[in-house]
Amino acid sequence: MKILYLLFLPLFLLANNLKEFIDLSLNNENYLQKQLQFSKSILEQESVQNAYLPSLHLGVSYLGSNKDRFIIEPQESLMSTLSLKFLLFDGGNREAKIASMQSLKQLAHLEKENMANYMALSASVLYFNYLSLESIIASDKQKEIALQNQLKRLENFYQAGLASQSELESIRAKFELGSYELAQNELKLYELKNEIYNLSKTHFTPSFQNILQEPNVEKNKNYEIALMQEKLNLENLKIDSARAELFPKIFLQNSFSFYDMNYNPKLPHELKSTSESFLKEHGQSNRFILAFEWKIFDFGANQKALEAQKYTSKITQLELEKTKRKVDIELDNLLQEIEISKVKIKALNASFKAANLAFESIEKKYSAGLCSYVEYLNALELKYKSQSQLELAKNEYEITKARYYFTAGIDIKTKVLE
Repeated sequence: MKILYLLFLPLFLLANNLKEFIDLSLNNENYLQKQLQFSKSILEQESVQNAYLPSLHLGVSYLGSNKDRFIIEPQESLMSTLSLKFLLFDGGNREAKIASMQSLKQLAHLEKENMANYMALSASVLYFNYLSLESIIASDKQKEIALQNQLKRLENFYQAGLASQSELESIRAKFELGSYELAQNELKLYELKNEIYNLSKTHFTPSFQNILQEPNVEKNKNYEIALMQEKLNLENLKIDSARAELFPKIFLQNSFSFYDMNYNPKLPHELKSTSESFLKEHGQSNRFILAFEWKIFDFGANQKALEAQKYTSKITQLELEKTKRKVDIELDNLLQEIEISKVKIKALNASFKAANLAFESIEKKYSAGLCSYVEYLNALELKYKSQSQLELAKNEYEITKARYYFTAGIDIKTKVLE
């Protein structure tokens, strides 16, 4: 049985690691909505592109007349028409509209990828918070056991008259306070489990301590910048569309019709044979139309619309420059924060080792009655406080790395170390 457990242990560990949690986070509705919006943008782009191809229209009409009518007006007519329509030229508006739809599709794609990485960031924060809090709870339980043992010892000593009531009550108060802090942290862990479920729609429990790769100065692929760049491209294409309104439009249409007429003219019998020679009851026709349309005067409305769109493009350009500067500053700050976190972890690690050694020494002295309970409680508090601070610092370090990769537009999942 032990051999089987050892064989499957790697699978159990991999089953609850950060990479799997990131994959599960993509079940969240926020990401699924972005996926659907991207699929929708593909269809919308194809729809606009196909709308500019030649279109074939079928029309069927029936006309019936009674009462007074002209001789050449049929009493009944049935007509069917096939029309082929095609836009030959519209000043470049067609090309701008198609390119705009491609740009909108790219925007939807970038938003989808950005949401996927945001889900990875959210998963990473929950993952590291959970493991960190789990370690702190384990530490709190050790502290509770240590205080409980001392409390039992002191109760026996107090009953034998070998310990003061103030010492006993101080240890009891510290024990009760420790139990309360443990309950608080267990509540936070419970809330984290609910947040994990809310994100991934699964009861995922992190059980394997992954870490993220140490970041270097990465190439900035920030999605916020990429989205703003694509929005600028879209605004420039709108300039092309506005400019196209200043040019003429040329249309081509070809209509082929079939008709069936029943004239039934109200004429004397001797004239009906004459009318049949020029009133054709069955036939077909073909019409070719080349149309030219140009708005040559509109009080400058189209020109003003073009100038207004140019201003919109300039505003978007300024927003892009501002976003680039902001992201560069954020990345620089995060790199500095990572370096400070490493120094902090090193300092807290040394502090924890010192506090642990000091507690071991004082605990022995206290058990032997060579130091006061005040010294013991201070040493106990310092040991477990420094341990909690160390866990929190490690947690902040990993989360800061995740924030850096997200801000740089780098897939967080690819930076997870096994």
